[in-house]
Parts: sequence; C-alpha cells; structure tokens
Amino acid sequence: SQKDLMRYQLTYTFMEMLQHRLLLIGGSLGTAVLMTIIAFGSKHVAGNKMLLAEQLNYGYRYAFLASFIFALIGFVLSFWLKSKQQ
Repeated sequence: SQKDLMRYQLTYTFMEMLQHRLLLIGGSLGTAVLMTIIAFGSKHVAGNKMLLAEQLNYGYRYAFLASFIFALIGFVLSFWLKSKQQ
C-alpha cells in the first residue's frame, strides 16, 4: 500500500543519513587519533637534537605503523562476520 511504501522510504532515507553521519564521524576520529600518534612520536624523539623535519618523520612512522596495525586487526576481525542467509 501507499502507507507502507512511504514508511519504507522514510526508513531507508534515515538509515542512509545515519550511515553518512557515522562515516563522517569515524573519519574525523581516525584522523584525530593518527594526528595524536604523530604528535606523540615527534615528542618522543624531541630530546635527541634532531631537526623538526626528522622529528616529524618519526611521528609519521609511528602513525603509519599504527594504521597498519588497525587495518590488520580489522582484516582479522572480518573473518568472524556472518553472512546473510537468504
């Protein structure tokens, strides 16, 4: 009926909006976490009389290592996802 169709369209639109918002929030949080790791890595080697560029290089190394570990954890956890049965 027309009423069920409208309810379905509203639910679909809401879920689409929710997914978009969660993607935006997740991307922002991921960027913030990686920038925090870069800052930590740069401060970790700050006392060694290095140039600022070298300190940032160490921070980026830590961030790339952390992002690799996050991706690896996500890859391993993906094996426990259940598929939809139709």
